[in-house]
Amino acid sequence: MKNEKKKTAMDNIAFSLLMAITLGGIIYYVYFLTPKNSLEMYQELRFADDFKEAQKQVLEG
Repeated sequence: MKNEKKKTAMDNIAFSLLMAITLGGIIYYVYFLTPKNSLEMYQELRFADDFKEAQKQVLEG
């Protein structure tokens, strides 16, 4: 009985840690990897390695 509670507690901690890392990754992506204004968008397009990909982004959005 005691081992079952201990295993359940460890599972809960592992799940909580996994969820925290996932949520942190999403927040990091939204705040640091997406352009916030037209200047950042311009810089992202200007320094793109592939011209066709940059052109596709402009035409789509």
